[in-house]
Amino acid sequence: MLPPSIAKRPERASCKTSPAFSLVEVVTALGIVSFGLVSMMGLLVAGIGTFREAVNATTEAQIAQQLANKMSLADYSAIVTNSEKVYHFTQEGLPVQNAGEAIYSAKVSAPTKLLVPGATSSGVSNTSTVVISIWSKTSPESTNAIPLQIANNGS
Repeated sequence: MLPPSIAKRPERASCKTSPAFSLVEVVTALGIVSFGLVSMMGLLVAGIGTFREAVNATTEAQIAQQLANKMSLADYSAIVTNSEKVYHFTQEGLPVQNAGEAIYSAKVSAPTKLLVPGATSSGVSNTSTVVISIWSKTSPESTNAIPLQIANNGS
């Protein structure tokens, strides 16, 4: 009879039924995952650039709206005399007095008279166009010009 330690030996698992992954499978999986991550990082950079452009466009639209409201509430003669004045704004579009604190600047150009379609060349219209030019300290090469029509309220 065999001693008890030899009689009940556990059976060894064969290599064919092993639940582990092979080196080739691991390297292939890592390659696929790294390709996906690199692609996602590229999309992230493009998305951040698009987001920044959208924030700039929104802030510039808010600045233009503030200046348009200011112009429409002011006397027409004050608009003419304050033309070419430069206004300064923060990154959030809030007005500031100090140009050093400003990220955005805006200039309102002098109004030019427009003729109503169908009117004679000697006729004078009571509508004028003001051009609001907005630029950013971070990207001064991109200046947006926004035309605005302001009614002459008789002043």
